Amino acid sequence: MNDADIIHDITEDSFQHEVIEASKSVPVLVDFWADWCQPCRMLAPLLEQLVEAHAGAVKIVKVDSDAQPQLAARLGVRALPTVKLFRHGKLVDEFSGVQPLSALQAFLAPHLPRETDALLREAEGLAGAGRRQEALDLLYRARQADSEDYRIPPRLADLLIAEGRLDEAEQLLKSLPANVQQEEEVLRLNARLAFARAAGEAPDAAALSASLEQEPDNLDARYQYSALKVMQGEYQEAMDNLLEIIRRDRGYRDDIGRRALVDVFQLLGNEGPLVKKYRGKLSSVLN
Repeated sequence: MNDADIIHDITEDSFQHEVIEASKSVPVLVDFWADWCQPCRMLAPLLEQLVEAHAGAVKIVKVDSDAQPQLAARLGVRALPTVKLFRHGKLVDEFSGVQPLSALQAFLAPHLPRETDALLREAEGLAGAGRRQEALDLLYRARQADSEDYRIPPRLADLLIAEGRLDEAEQLLKSLPANVQQEEEVLRLNARLAFARAAGEAPDAAALSASLEQEPDNLDARYQYSALKVMQGEYQEAMDNLLEIIRRDRGYRDDIGRRALVDVFQLLGNEGPLVKKYRGKLSSVLN
């Protein structure tokens, strides 16, 4: 495949196929340019060199921003040239202006295929089939092979939480660099870990429900009940009880009712009708 096969202009109509679908196999760089833009002309040969250096491992397409203004606007392009990097169907990074080849290499490097990719795919299949220990073994092998692949510890932690090995999961998450710890996936895992700990220390749901009928002010039982419901995927009931904790005692365990409710929002991806509904309820309770 030559450069002309890879570096070509795309349109709004071809964006889904050329970028989103293609990025599920390789990183796709989208170069937003215009004919009048001199820096765009300076960047173009550097992008060609990048393609040559990573033949078959990266795809680069171009968007003429004058010819495709709606696509440029939809993707928030405010300056030219702008290059946006898509991987696994999502926008993952971007830059504007002319960059030296070394900077382009560094920009692309974290998203190139790695030797651990096959192990991660196999582990995901095993986990999906309920063969968690085999998946864990593969992920530990992958971590040995590439200790700087920060996709691995969160996947390990997810399985360890499911296995009840909470201390190991916590150590893995804490070992991640500070910037990685702020990623959405890791924040969700930390939230789930906190609920798993509370649920693991709790009696069964029926006993807690009976206890709350007799002692509705027993906030320890109410929080444990909420944690159990979260781990069972019954988020609405969990959130109702967390709101009740806030209503009865905002200061209970350093405002854990509100903090745990925000953690549930995190587990739900911070979007959707349920999150919207309970954000409104939380606002009403707090105000």
